[in-house]
Amino acid sequence: MAQAKIVRLHKIVGLVFGIQLVFWTLSGLFFTLFPIEQVRGENLRIEIDHGELDMAAANISTLHKYSDLDARPDAAELKMFLGTPVWKLSGEEGTHLIDAQTGETLSPISKQSALEIATLGMSGKAGTPGEPWLIEGNAPREYTGPLPVWAVDFEPGTVRAYIDGQTGELRTVRTRLWRTFDALWRFHIMDVTGANRIDSWWLKIAAFFGLTLALSGLVLGIDALRKGRAFK
Repeated sequence: MAQAKIVRLHKIVGLVFGIQLVFWTLSGLFFTLFPIEQVRGENLRIEIDHGELDMAAANISTLHKYSDLDARPDAAELKMFLGTPVWKLSGEEGTHLIDAQTGETLSPISKQSALEIATLGMSGKAGTPGEPWLIEGNAPREYTGPLPVWAVDFEPGTVRAYIDGQTGELRTVRTRLWRTFDALWRFHIMDVTGANRIDSWWLKIAAFFGLTLALSGLVLGIDALRKGRAFK
């Protein structure tokens, strides 16, 4: 009698949640096929040579230009940016680039600078960079970094680079592989909110019944082995 109930439970749960279990397995297999570096597009990125820093070319007095931003920096870093020495100033108001020679505020960076960063920072495998466009609000789901950000699509349209509008850093690379991975991941964790939560009740319920299916199958398998019917 007890065995009949377990068999019935196993069949019902398998019928209801079997498709989800198959999808979990298939999506999990997909995740293992590609290195995460490739999914993130890191194989398409190139370290940009901004030039050698010439300390003598920098003017400390240019820092007073930061007062134009109505903020006081918490940190100042002298670095090169596209062949020009700049002050990278960070504070409560965010991060800004100041030309260390002229004191000119470079943030937000220009469209031309964004295109140059995209060209220098991506390998030829990404394709040919198109015209950048500035995103100041309502960024796509695939980008979760700070705004504003420049977006650059590479022909034939499967790769997109996101460049920080304030610092000119190549923030994120998104590819067709990443978008496929992301879509499968959302279904894998049963994410209905878009918040990438792995503690939703949908997932907990599905995991519970998946465990029930596995345990009931294990009990039936052990019983079949005990009775010598496992391979008949």
